Amino acid sequence: MKSITVMFADMPRAVKWLVSFSLVMGGYFVLLEPVLDYTQAARSRAQALESRIARLASLGNEDTEEGRVAAQVLQSFGRAELPRTSGEAVYLLTRRINQVLDEAGVEDRTQIEKRSTFRPRGSDLRYERVIIEVSFDARPETHTRVLAALESSPEVTAVSRVRLDRSTRAGAAANQRLIRGTIAAEAWAQVDPASSLTAGGAAR
Repeated sequence: MKSITVMFADMPRAVKWLVSFSLVMGGYFVLLEPVLDYTQAARSRAQALESRIARLASLGNEDTEEGRVAAQVLQSFGRAELPRTSGEAVYLLTRRINQVLDEAGVEDRTQIEKRSTFRPRGSDLRYERVIIEVSFDARPETHTRVLAALESSPEVTAVSRVRLDRSTRAGAAANQRLIRGTIAAEAWAQVDPASSLTAGGAAR
């Protein structure tokens, strides 16, 4: 039985060329083309990543259009943050409200805390809306100062209610122009799943 080498040597030149061409093309499709496809895919991923990095870099550069828009959004709405836990949100909100009122010189005030929970549709997470209503008598400019400070505080998700009435505090001088104000500041928190399970078990 002739070996493959001897059989190849006995072939006509045209057949040798055809066999050689077939072997080269077969090697290309079996070995080289998958490597080229992988290289092209890697190049495409690298280009996409480079584009994303360039876009993120432009957001931090106020000389670009995207950077100017991002800076305006950040200035208008503040930095985006994930919801805190309930205990942390209540502590930070209460501390910030008291800090603002102390800095404004408001000593006599009352505070009422309200809470409500909700679950977004299609989600297993529960969130809590914590509202602290603070009422106090002060001059109009003091109310304005307190309101501005609370609205710009990262601990405050929103100021959901403001009510101003004529002060009825006994002994208030007419020239003081005192106003009775009620400001409701709120914060949203994520309910701890462990506490939800505990509460559910206790309820049962």
